[in-house]
Amino acid sequence: MSSAFLKKTTLLLFILTQATGAISREFTLNELITIAIKNNKEIKSLREEKEYYRGKYIEAASAYYLPYINADIMAGGPIANQKKEVNRVTDASNFGYMGIDSGFGYLIKSSIDLIYPIYTFGKLGSLKEAADFGVESAEANLRAKEIEVAVQVAQAYYGLILFNDILSVLSDGEKRLKEARKKLRELLEKEEGNVTEKDLFKLDYYSSELYFRIAETKKGLELARSSLRTLCTIEENIETAESSLEANTSEEINLTEYIIKSRDNRYEIKALRNLKKAMEQLAQAQKRAYFPDIFIGGGLRFSHSNFDFDENNPWIRDDFNYFGFAVGLGAKVNLEIGSKYGKEVQTYAQFMKYQYLEEALIGAVELQTKKLFEEYTEAKNNFETYSKGEKAAKKWLTTETMNYNIGLGDTKGLIDALVAYAQSGIIKNKSLYDMKIKKMILDYYAGLTKIPK
Repeated sequence: MSSAFLKKTTLLLFILTQATGAISREFTLNELITIAIKNNKEIKSLREEKEYYRGKYIEAASAYYLPYINADIMAGGPIANQKKEVNRVTDASNFGYMGIDSGFGYLIKSSIDLIYPIYTFGKLGSLKEAADFGVESAEANLRAKEIEVAVQVAQAYYGLILFNDILSVLSDGEKRLKEARKKLRELLEKEEGNVTEKDLFKLDYYSSELYFRIAETKKGLELARSSLRTLCTIEENIETAESSLEANTSEEINLTEYIIKSRDNRYEIKALRNLKKAMEQLAQAQKRAYFPDIFIGGGLRFSHSNFDFDENNPWIRDDFNYFGFAVGLGAKVNLEIGSKYGKEVQTYAQFMKYQYLEEALIGAVELQTKKLFEEYTEAKNNFETYSKGEKAAKKWLTTETMNYNIGLGDTKGLIDALVAYAQSGIIKNKSLYDMKIKKMILDYYAGLTKIPK
């Protein structure tokens, strides 16, 4: 094979690839959920919010475990060499001449203060606990968003399979209509059978309706594929690794069990519950703000200059060369009672707000769980009903087709059988889709299914 032929073939393949758009690739549902969660901007924002609250916790924990230390260091110059003389020691109010000699020098000064709280009546502990609950609330909000994204991806993913199944049903109907039309033309030309031009019009009208449904289904198919690409922020043309919808139709689920598990494991409730606990701890801290803080305090002062005065006179202080430290027990209290009481009222009101919101959310979750359960049950019943209906419609259509082929059937009967077969197949597949999605949401909310990582 010549190199010129290989080059031409490669160029042709490149042109065809560019013309057909993005390259298709098969994905499993878990792969797409992982990609979507990784790339979702809102989830990234919630991760940063969690980091913010983690920083708040580190700040509160540091105040609880570590001492407060403040250090000031200053170095510079020039400073003048001061000449100090006391020529009348009997008169403490007259230090005599204090002048400035020639020459300049440098100065280094430092002060270090340390305060370590040993008992704060629980204020620092409550603030640390509040910050910890803030981190847990942010984590719960993050997980709730991940589940929301996972459900959206699953709806689009299984929607893609559903539209392909519906398209397959409609395409089968289109094939049968074409065969019926061909046979009808033959019967009309031979003037055989109980057919007229009116039957041809009926077939053509139903064909136009069918083509419209096929176009709508293809539109839905592309919309589902586009939704997946948007949710996952990928350019590849997505194909599903699964070719058909499957669900455990014999499984019986317990509504009471799902309500209890959803109440305990629903991340939206966890987020609100942790916010309520954080406010409770803040309210406790405000109640204890009226009490003093008991602490151990210490300080160190140091100064050095290249001018050494060596002062021994008790009435003269050397501001440039000294060293000293002290340690003691102290208490500190803020006497702004009105401000403290106002903050106590605010934090308690916030605590009660989240208490009522939690109760309301629990009620809403129970109602939503019941609704999902009813929708799952309805979809399951529809699936079982239309599975039987599809089998009956298929037999009916087979009989009508055989009669039509030998000129004994009528167009209305054939069209009715086609409509029944297509409708039962579409509703059966749609019911299977609803079963799968509702069960998945119930399992996510109850904590029975984890987000793939």
